[in-house]
Amino acid sequence: HFSEDVPPGSTSSTIQLNWPALGGIDDITINIVWRDDDPDDSNITAACSNLDAGEGFAVQFATSKSTRGTQSVFYALSRTAAVDKTYDITVSNTASGGDTPKVHLYLWSSAAIFSSPDQNYTIGTPGIADSAITVGAIAHRDNWTNYQGTTYLSTETLNNLTSFSSRGPRIDGVQKPDVVAPGSMTVSTHSGEALASNTYRIDDDGQNLDGSGPAQYRVMQGTSMASPCVAGAVACLLEKNPFLTPAEVKSTLTSTAANSASPDTSQGYGLIDIYAALQGVVDSESQMYKKLSSGCAFNPTPPKGAWIGFLPLLLVFSLALYKKMKFGQERN
Repeated sequence: HFSEDVPPGSTSSTIQLNWPALGGIDDITINIVWRDDDPDDSNITAACSNLDAGEGFAVQFATSKSTRGTQSVFYALSRTAAVDKTYDITVSNTASGGDTPKVHLYLWSSAAIFSSPDQNYTIGTPGIADSAITVGAIAHRDNWTNYQGTTYLSTETLNNLTSFSSRGPRIDGVQKPDVVAPGSMTVSTHSGEALASNTYRIDDDGQNLDGSGPAQYRVMQGTSMASPCVAGAVACLLEKNPFLTPAEVKSTLTSTAANSASPDTSQGYGLIDIYAALQGVVDSESQMYKKLSSGCAFNPTPPKGAWIGFLPLLLVFSLALYKKMKFGQERN
């Protein structure tokens, strides 16, 4: 990702894109995204000034806009030979006036890299959704010992945001991510259908680190490891109170996280604290009492037939009470 402010009627600095020989010759797609005061003007264009014979740089998909007023256009860079080369790209703003947008260039390929990449604004779909709980990853472990007894060190810094965790904010300035969770060198069960290097395989009980196994665990890293931690936290909250709305769940997690008082665009509200979050949740039985009492207090003499609306709530309450009495008898 690369970004630069490009005022109306001007052209950006030269944006250098390094495409090594090992990157092959498949086309590289560059998605250019911006947001200004006129979402219909299609005012951003791009060019490459040092193409060789047979190479190309052209619009792949025409400009489109989102419901938030963000505009987007796709360009394809193509070449005929796999050689080390740096391509010089510029972006122009053809508008005659108005806002100065920050123009973002996103590579849809790992074959090339910008000379001066920008780690910010790198959260993509579906993490940019308004109601999504967007999760970053922190390094909770910086080494591991495989089932053969060899210890490996991670390049991540313990208790810091990982290098692979995308940064915010969203292009329209909305803060993302929302929270972070452990996501570096996470140990979990290993599927027998999945291929795994011996480097990452973990012994079941850690007793025989000589390669004899069994080794049905493995170590992995990524926001794909951090997100399930938060999903588990959400399950705990809903187990305590199934009446919580998605917005209440999200608010509970963010308000009890480590950086709740000073959120930022790298870690959001910080590392989740599931214990603190659970302490702030009213259990479902108390919630039912509250709903019943508030309903009666609001209208002590409801109109004829209004009590029917309470039937589902009364049924849930009765089942919960029956379950509690039954379990109590079994324990006695």
